[in-house]
Amino acid sequence: MKISTWSSIAITVLLFFPTLISVTQGQGIKPDTIQGINFYGLETPSKDFVCSWQHPPTYYLDKLHDIGFNAVRLPFSYEWVGDNDFSKMDYFFTSCEARNMTIILDMHRVWSSHQGPNPTEGISMNDFIQRWITVMERYVDRPILTGIDIFNEDQNTDPNEWNNILRQIATALENRFPGRFTYFCGGTRWGGDISGINIEDVPFHDRVIYTIHKYTFSSSGNYIDDWNYSFGPFADVPGKVSVGEFGWKQDMPDQVSWATQFIDYLKKRNIGNDFFWTVALSGDTSGLWQDDCETFQYDKWNLLKTLWDDEERKRMLRGGNKH
Repeated sequence: MKISTWSSIAITVLLFFPTLISVTQGQGIKPDTIQGINFYGLETPSKDFVCSWQHPPTYYLDKLHDIGFNAVRLPFSYEWVGDNDFSKMDYFFTSCEARNMTIILDMHRVWSSHQGPNPTEGISMNDFIQRWITVMERYVDRPILTGIDIFNEDQNTDPNEWNNILRQIATALENRFPGRFTYFCGGTRWGGDISGINIEDVPFHDRVIYTIHKYTFSSSGNYIDDWNYSFGPFADVPGKVSVGEFGWKQDMPDQVSWATQFIDYLKKRNIGNDFFWTVALSGDTSGLWQDDCETFQYDKWNLLKTLWDDEERKRMLRGGNKH
């Protein structure tokens, strides 16, 4: 299917849901501002969605949609693509389409067993790129797929080396799918530092977003000083920086204090288009549901939603969300 075809599909959908989504030529359906969540599982050894033993993903997507989430960051692994069974991801795409929720695909790791240090752990760069192409070709005609998170939490400490890798991968994908996707480029040091990340020399830099991950355990010393440094120079450019992962444990007062400060920081710096971690069962942060995958944590949600409740901030984010 050519670009003109999937663009017309996006426009058709817009006619039915004009207040929920917008359409950018060559980029499919996009929410005015991303209120996102990470829905993990396909990248793990189980290769199935978190909490699927308790409820199907649609159970959680219904709740997430009802309370205002409009986007999902969907992790998977290089190994998972090699299994050549896309039935679960197909189902998830269809489920998100029914709820007008967009998707960012996230190559979360190479091997399902662990988070490796880089995208070429035991494979070649060409292998990595080809697996990306396999997935992108399958879903390129689905307008809800708006972005590609190139690789999750690279452990490199040299931003110049990582910039070269990001540039190589993004350019190869852009050459295959010209004008179609927004590219989310993570940072060094487990994704927690984008201060030196810069591939603005690529011709499609207007569709590059720098994405950072932040948790209590990844912030050291004075939080504000750490964030001011690690968010880097592009944090002042509207729509250019996204938080790909953040979260906290609601039953730990020090983490709640961190979360309150972090949300306030994002609001003051007008950094939007963010993805919360996660649905449930995260050892680092738990999730919006408790570990029984049944009990929703309303106190946690009440804090998180303050990030998106400000209508004036939403208006400003819409003005800068041109990627």
